[in-house]
Amino acid sequence: SIPATNLASGVTGTLATTNGGTGATSFTPGKIGQVVFNQGTVSGSHIVTTSTSFVGTGINQGITCSATSSKVLIEVYTGMMASSTDDDVRLAIYRTSPTNNNLSNATYGAAQFRIEAGTGGTNYNGTTFSFIDSPSSTVGQVYEVYMRSGGGGSAYFCQVNGMYRLTCKEILA
Repeated sequence: SIPATNLASGVTGTLATTNGGTGATSFTPGKIGQVVFNQGTVSGSHIVTTSTSFVGTGINQGITCSATSSKVLIEVYTGMMASSTDDDVRLAIYRTSPTNNNLSNATYGAAQFRIEAGTGGTNYNGTTFSFIDSPSSTVGQVYEVYMRSGGGGSAYFCQVNGMYRLTCKEILA
């Protein structure tokens, strides 16, 4: 029998670095400085493209960091669909302001979702993904979700009732 330990009050001291600890008795991890989000539905229930190059969805969110050492955690939630058998939807995060830059992989984006369409020709998939940016600036940044089709078939974004959520969180250093 192993005796129980109250972790809130029963653990003291430092864990030696040889046992995986830091050797430190105190530290200040990053904290959330602010949270801003854009949530809603798109008209027409979805955004669709057959492009194999990234195109903007129009879903964006701005944030102004309080320090140049801050990072921005970008989280995206939506539903997707592909109309071609064995196609994929690729999503990228662009920083569209003050300059327009793809922050993710030029071919695959920040997230790639394989959607097996099956015999009915369509298949739905809910998705959540995140991305971290280091803007190194206190000038306002605007982040936008871009999308593309992996193989040229119809790729749908915001497919589940047109709903989406784009959240930006400032992580303080």
